Amino acid sequence: MSKEEEIYNFVEFSFSIASRGKNNDELREYAVRELLEDYYDIFKDLIRNPQHSEIGEQIDEAELQDYFWDLEEE
Repeated sequence: MSKEEEIYNFVEFSFSIASRGKNNDELREYAVRELLEDYYDIFKDLIRNPQHSEIGEQIDEAELQDYFWDLEEE
């Protein structure tokens, strides 16, 4: 695929983690711990169901080298 044919966008993944706590900080801390413990299952679900992702904003041409090092500079 040539550079002219390719498009460059961010792809957004969204997932929720059940959490518990007495305030928002505790909810976030609990969710982070759960993410660390269950990341494999979360990623496995994302890999199996990529259609649940959304195409986000287009990547500016000036930023392409920041994300795709293998692109040749012109």
